[in-house]
Amino acid sequence: MTNIEKLKALIIENKAISIDIAKGADSSNNSSIVILSGYADYIAATVEEVETAIRQVYKYDILGAEILKEIRRVFDFAKTYNYGNFWKTEQAKKEYIF
Repeated sequence: MTNIEKLKALIIENKAISIDIAKGADSSNNSSIVILSGYADYIAATVEEVETAIRQVYKYDILGAEILKEIRRVFDFAKTYNYGNFWKTEQAKKEYIF
């Protein structure tokens, strides 16, 4: 399974993850982006793969500039601070399907 397929599965299988591109970078999007970015760190995915997965699941051709900026900002933060480590825990297995 490719990283994009894994990210898409995470989005689809976990109803807590939702991206509302029309709303821009608000708090509900931020928590979803943190989840996706941490998981991306765990599977060693790139920010481009995260963006592609979002586009494919939500059928958006273009991510708005504001949300794209937020995805990249959170992705870099999650990678720097090893948010992928959460996905190795039993808590992650209880909270998410992946």
